[in-house]
Amino acid sequence: MLLKRATADDFLAKCSLVRGNRYAVRRVNFVEREKTPLEQIISLARFAVTHAVGVWINESFIAMRAKRATKEKFVEALKQVPDSEPPEYDRLPAGYVRQSQ
Repeated sequence: MLLKRATADDFLAKCSLVRGNRYAVRRVNFVEREKTPLEQIISLARFAVTHAVGVWINESFIAMRAKRATKEKFVEALKQVPDSEPPEYDRLPAGYVRQSQ
């Protein structure tokens, strides 16, 4: 059995059953105003939510790692950084002035 791909009409029909006709009319007006298929709007919204969740997970991971950090470990890691001039491609531009915070 093949599954039928949901269309904007199917989505609107389900929305009107769940939320009432008023919301379905708003969605139709929005789609017509933006001149964008509803499927594309839903896809963009899904992408935005996925991105937001990814950022939230990364922030949680960074916070978790920060709790494990100590000044001693940081100083120990800095000792491994070579004390030499950076390569030409990695230097600050001439005349660079650090802004005070």
